[in-house]
Amino acid sequence: MIDTSWKKARLMNVRFHCEVAKITRNALIISLCESITQVYSAMIIEMTHTKLDKKGIKKLVSEHRKIIEAIENKDAEGAFERTKKHLLETYNTYSKIIPETFDHSVQKRIKHFAKL
Repeated sequence: MIDTSWKKARLMNVRFHCEVAKITRNALIISLCESITQVYSAMIIEMTHTKLDKKGIKKLVSEHRKIIEAIENKDAEGAFERTKKHLLETYNTYSKIIPETFDHSVQKRIKHFAKL
């Protein structure tokens, strides 16, 4: 995936999240993921295309693989923990790349979520 075009790699990243949502077979989660993806994916790709390097992408891909491994192994707790870690780290990465996304109220919710 790293050797592919930047935009294609980012679209594959976004698609990963929708595919995981589909695994839940929960129509609400699938709908939310697809809606968010349609609204924000192009914007996020544009805003991060020069700011996230190959090392960052490799890290995301590695996290995705760990999540999929846990799902394949039917390790619900492991999948939850890996997903939680991935989402928290992704938010932290993007809030540094796109500083205007940093929001103190979100930070409070994240701290609460991280304790789960």
